[in-house]
Amino acid sequence: MNLQRFTDLARAGYEFLIASASILKSPFLLAVRLYWGWQMVVAGSAHLSDVPAMVERFQEWGVPLPTFNVYVSGVTECVCGLLLLAGCASRLITIPLIINFCVAYLTASREVLLGISAILTRLFLTPHFYFCSRP
Repeated sequence: MNLQRFTDLARAGYEFLIASASILKSPFLLAVRLYWGWQMVVAGSAHLSDVPAMVERFQEWGVPLPTFNVYVSGVTECVCGLLLLAGCASRLITIPLIINFCVAYLTASREVLLGISAILTRLFLTPHFYFCSRP
């Protein structure tokens, strides 16, 4: 009897949790979309507001064609951020944004990525060599 009551209480609590989360899903997604859209517009306008300084940074990071890439990155972030703010084509704009952010991570964080690859190489290849070299 007590087990049935506990099961009913757990089921009622679960259904309440699901109903509450379903109600809050849309406002939460709206807040995330507005925040990320605004951040991208601000970042893109920062790229485009001081192009010579950004070109210098891109050159320090080793980005090829720094002037062209400053404009491409700035326009991509501004346009996609505005579209995200408006809620238009939010799935479609992820493609240029993913490419933009991957290029940014690969160029600006090259040392970190090389360190991670060295750790992974030691982790996965070194034991193999130890096992192969033992008689």
